[in-house]
Amino acid sequence: MNSPAFFISPKGQVIDTEINHIATIIQNPKKFGITKDYIEIVYNKYNEKMNTEGKAREEIIKRLVKSGWIRIRKYKQFWSINVDKLTGKVKAELQMWAHNLIQGKIPSYKEQDVYIDIRIDDGMRVWTSKMKVMAQGGLRESGDEKVNVDPKIYKVEELEDLPPYDFVKEELDA
Repeated sequence: MNSPAFFISPKGQVIDTEINHIATIIQNPKKFGITKDYIEIVYNKYNEKMNTEGKAREEIIKRLVKSGWIRIRKYKQFWSINVDKLTGKVKAELQMWAHNLIQGKIPSYKEQDVYIDIRIDDGMRVWTSKMKVMAQGGLRESGDEKVNVDPKIYKVEELEDLPPYDFVKEELDA
């Protein structure tokens, strides 16, 4: 069994990945604003087999994170979270996700260790916290804007299709 993994969409929708991040993207590219052709071009660029977890996967996920997606994965001793920027909106979304995980509101997984480490990587810096602190809003600051967060947990099939991002069009036109 794979360790728990999630995406949070740019709209704040928490998506439970059923296999792993790249398999979820490949099976549902339109939900992520990319195309099968784009995925194939990136995998071919690195001469990698589709679905492998190498440089192509890294490039695809990094580009999605730059477009506002949040990637979340549990490892043995910590949760790893990739964001583009740790804004007030992102903090609010992570707070709701952590709260739901501790409360058992995410059907596939309940976090038992409320003191497990959280590592949030924005590409420039790694922020650290604890699950309980995050769930209680400990990342939030007084200047952070109030954000309404969608508490529902989605299956990727429930998301709307997104039009392809600019980076997809650029890659397809190259």
